[in-house]
Amino acid sequence: MTTTDHLADVDQWREKVEELMSTVSDLEASEARTKRNLIDAEVRENLLRKNIEELNKQLSHHEMTTTQTKEQMNSQLATANQRLFQVQNCLETKDLSETCRAC
Repeated sequence: MTTTDHLADVDQWREKVEELMSTVSDLEASEARTKRNLIDAEVRENLLRKNIEELNKQLSHHEMTTTQTKEQMNSQLATANQRLFQVQNCLETKDLSETCRAC
């Protein structure tokens, strides 16, 4: 093998090594991007979990408030019905007494 052939072989190998180094560099950059994307996704997932927890707390509070409001309204309705029944009885008693006076 001549020196020229040897230098040509060295140049070919140098090009192959440079190509491999470039490929490795690209792969490392891709790996770094993938890791950053994974970390970003984990951060978003944690934020979403916290938001879901907060929404569930709010929903629970609203359900409890709604139940209390419903109970208060039912109590007020029962009181109003009782008062209406008393007024109705009073009116019926008054009608009977007026009818008896007419006799």
